[in-house]
Amino acid sequence: MPKSKEISLELRKKIVEAHDKGEGHTAMSKHFTVSRTAVRCIIAKYKETNSVRNKPGRGRKRKISRTLERKIVRDVSKNPWTSAKIIVADLASSGVDVSRNTVVRALHRGGLQGHHPRRTPLLKERHIRARLRFAREHLKGQDEFWKSVLWSDETQLELFGHMDVAHKGYTIDY
Repeated sequence: MPKSKEISLELRKKIVEAHDKGEGHTAMSKHFTVSRTAVRCIIAKYKETNSVRNKPGRGRKRKISRTLERKIVRDVSKNPWTSAKIIVADLASSGVDVSRNTVVRALHRGGLQGHHPRRTPLLKERHIRARLRFAREHLKGQDEFWKSVLWSDETQLELFGHMDVAHKGYTIDY
């Protein structure tokens, strides 16, 4: 069953006042439309602490301290290629058992986002040798050869007007 909203401070004070007047738990739960267990817990807290305010430090404690979180963010800032899996393994070797998601959340709170590196085609050894051979062959002389080469980087230049869907304009592909 999902948790409902927290009971307001004013309503908790009214429950304690009704208890002091001698009203029963069932009657209070019906009057304030709160469960009997909630009424009982509010009264027990009031008897124990003499207050209906929540205690500080409630909730689940973090597995990673703020100091360790800052260290993780600093390490990733120095070496951006570090993955969350590597960080988890480093923390596990130092005795801190955390999940990958915990590390990712810590990095997000530190203002860092993960990205996949851009995929670039890798040159094989034979490609490197062929390029070097081509460069050495065409290094000197052969001006006529280079005059006949058409260089293309697929950049589109527009001579007149604006490029839009309705009117393509005159373009030259270099």
